[in-house]
Amino acid sequence: MKNREKYKDEIMQSIKSRQSSKICRLIKENSGGDCEEINCTACINFLYPLWLEEEYKEPETDWSKVAVDTPVLVKNAECAGWVKRHFAKYEDGQVYAFDLGCTSWTNSRHATSWNYAKLAELEEAE
Repeated sequence: MKNREKYKDEIMQSIKSRQSSKICRLIKENSGGDCEEINCTACINFLYPLWLEEEYKEPETDWSKVAVDTPVLVKNAECAGWVKRHFAKYEDGQVYAFDLGCTSWTNSRHATSWNYAKLAELEEAE
């Protein structure tokens, strides 16, 4: 998926409201760029077309800041399907989730580490 596909709604809203600074901010937030180094006109004319065609990259999750019981999706093999769980802890570079969909309220001791983990989007968690 390209950035232009992922951010279609935000881009269209910026165009309709004629606020090019919103597009610059979108590029900065999602590419690690610095708005201090280039003005909005140069950004829109040169960086924006390039950014639109780049592949969208999921932002890295700082697991040390994720709250216990946050809905997550986990799996142990890349080809496996995602499993719904609740975040338990992040330790030694591993994400742990409570077993069998439990939370800290129902199972504060038993958590399993997983090879792959991502935060569940609200619609995925339901």
